[in-house]
Amino acid sequence: MMRLTGVVEVKEDKLALYKQLHTETWPEILAAIKAANFTNYSIHCQKINDCGYFLFSYLEYVGNDLAEDSRKMAEKPIIQKWWSVCKPCLKPVNNTSMEQCWTPLEEVFYTK
Repeated sequence: MMRLTGVVEVKEDKLALYKQLHTETWPEILAAIKAANFTNYSIHCQKINDCGYFLFSYLEYVGNDLAEDSRKMAEKPIIQKWWSVCKPCLKPVNNTSMEQCWTPLEEVFYTK
């Protein structure tokens, strides 16, 4: 199992829409996430001082080929449609491209 985390800024005027989309996540998106061997996926939001609102994600990958499973998921038309709705809500941090969007976080501590 591999733990993956990320951060991205959410545009303040799009925060409510982003939250609503994830409260009502399309069933096909949930199925695509599961089919790609991702589990325990969560997204958390926090306003950081006057810097804006940031989303922090956590998920676990339980497959054998992360690159291939990610590629297959990204090719699905329903995922492309979902991203076309979600990505305009986001602002990458640390010069990450909109294509990648989420900036990976370095794990500095873990315990069971």
